[in-house]
Amino acid sequence: LNAISEPTSWMIFITSEILLTVGLSYFLIQVIARPRILKVENLTKQPQGLMTYIEDKLRNEFEKVKLYKDPDLSVTSLAEVLNIPTSDLRIYLNRVVKKNFNQYVIDFRIKESKRILENPATSKMNIEQVMLASGFNSKSVFNTSFKQKTGLTPSQFRKYFKIKTMNKSASTD
Repeated sequence: LNAISEPTSWMIFITSEILLTVGLSYFLIQVIARPRILKVENLTKQPQGLMTYIEDKLRNEFEKVKLYKDPDLSVTSLAEVLNIPTSDLRIYLNRVVKKNFNQYVIDFRIKESKRILENPATSKMNIEQVMLASGFNSKSVFNTSFKQKTGLTPSQFRKYFKIKTMNKSASTD
């Protein structure tokens, strides 16, 4: 009985190892070696257009919900909110919008900070409060990004806007 069970157990072991190796190889070939790539041309061929779906969801989350104000926002968390794969979101942003995730978010944050700095009702907010209210959590990133987009630092922008507003009101008097 022992003579029969030893070869049988070896056969079972070898068979299971072969199956495991074949299964793992298949997985590597199908999932890792050939990832699904979303092409811009294929976006519009989806029912209702995946491109339109992503565009509409992004617009809603950024313009209405103002998700960009979350300083911990990441491409992964945004993809979860939009209920799409992270890779699809990245490809959409890179190929359709022609911006990476950080550039896309920073554009909305800068627009928000400009809105705050231009608003007389928020003139008492200091620059750090404006930065935090816009979704930035780093003063250096905020200042650098703001200057790149506007040509002015946030403080310079606020002063420029005050002077511009005063000149406008003086000319209407």
